[in-house]
Amino acid sequence: MRFRTFLSIGVSSVALWGCESKRDHTPPSLPTLSDSLLQGVGAGTFEAREPVVAWWRELGDSELTQLVEKALEYNHDVRIAIANVEAARASLQGTRMDMFPTITTKGDITKYRISKNGVQGASPNSIQTAYQPQFDASWELDFFGRISESIHADVARFDSSQATLQDTYITVAGEVANAYIALRGAQLRLAIAHDNTKNQESIYKLVGDLASLGRSSQLDVANAKTLLEQVRAKIPSLEAAINTNINRLSVLTGKTPETLRQQLKKSKPLPSIPGMVAVGSLKDLLKRRPDVRAAEHNLTAAIADYNVSVTDLYPRVSLTGNLGFLSTSTSNLLSSQSLNIQAGPSISWGILDLGHVYARIDAADAKTKSALATFEKTVLGALEDLDTSMVVFARQREERDQLVIAASSSIQAADLADKRYRGGIDDYRTFLDAETTMFSAKDQLAVSEINTATNLIAIYKALGGGWQMAKAVPLDKCDDQKDVNEKDTPTT
Repeated sequence: MRFRTFLSIGVSSVALWGCESKRDHTPPSLPTLSDSLLQGVGAGTFEAREPVVAWWRELGDSELTQLVEKALEYNHDVRIAIANVEAARASLQGTRMDMFPTITTKGDITKYRISKNGVQGASPNSIQTAYQPQFDASWELDFFGRISESIHADVARFDSSQATLQDTYITVAGEVANAYIALRGAQLRLAIAHDNTKNQESIYKLVGDLASLGRSSQLDVANAKTLLEQVRAKIPSLEAAINTNINRLSVLTGKTPETLRQQLKKSKPLPSIPGMVAVGSLKDLLKRRPDVRAAEHNLTAAIADYNVSVTDLYPRVSLTGNLGFLSTSTSNLLSSQSLNIQAGPSISWGILDLGHVYARIDAADAKTKSALATFEKTVLGALEDLDTSMVVFARQREERDQLVIAASSSIQAADLADKRYRGGIDDYRTFLDAETTMFSAKDQLAVSEINTATNLIAIYKALGGGWQMAKAVPLDKCDDQKDVNEKDTPTT
């Protein structure tokens, strides 16, 4: 009767198993960008040549190169990501050990007294000591794939941690480049503001002198004073921006905020922009993006975790045993008469707890859906990043070229207005407008150059390059870090 009951439960469970099955680990296919974008908005700006790995070196600024490569070595986000790789590798190694028998050892020394009301023939009230050294072994047989799926999940998590590390390199390099461009841009605009201030001070003095001679009105003097103070008002915010970006660069390279102040306080030109930007084949974009690979590996891990939860519908079969000795005396403890051996199979099955099992399966299924949505979002975001950054850069460079012409023309106009005003041909308003237009054009050009360089960095980040250089930088002596980059690091 008991056998029939057990058999009926087992048959019912087999019917339930049919509702749940393992899933394939193969990720969805990746969409691509068309290379026609290079012939469209990118004509004359982008080329299909493979992008340079160390893209920051393309900007022709040795100080920027030094800062980026220092950050790749000492940045705290990089160190955190490296530690996460080490943790993922250790977890994987531990999971792989589940494929092998687990052997433990223990030893017991027990004192006991036999009861008077116990076994007949025993010596009541006598105190005995039992010695029992023992080896225990257990080996789960992976009949239904629980262990192999767990290993698959941890392999995917390890791969994801490596891709995340690579993405961290890209992010850090981009942050350093953006902060450096912002610093040099603020210094450029501050120089323009100081020149403008000196010029407005001269104009204010000139208008005051002319007013005292009756050749200008007090309204002209007031207008000159207003313009002077407006120009002066720009200086504090630019000085603050310089301080902020020096601090940012210091922290990004793993130093205290003011460490680089002496090195960076002297103004330098903005990094140069290459004539043509190499972006490679846009069809291969997603393969270069570490964040896409990380999302893909996370999806694989979620699918494997789901498969692990499905195996809980099946019994776990293990071989267990122990080998030891048991004696009341140490003199004969290791003799063959004291040998104690037990061995046999062990079956563990949550067949009467299917509610919990299916709840875990449902939770794993939801996490898989979340990982899939995250993967799809990351893919679309990567495509958007490159398309948007390429269009913005191309248009920004066109704007910069126009502003170069505008700034040159405004300088000529201001020179002519100055001569005509001093010669009494034009009034003060014409002269003042020309001066204002000139310095405004210079500042607009500086802002455009800053934006153009910043948008170029956005393209390099969107291309997913830069992480390959990590091997060329002495990041860490640990083997984990060397393995992360060993496969795909090209020669530069």
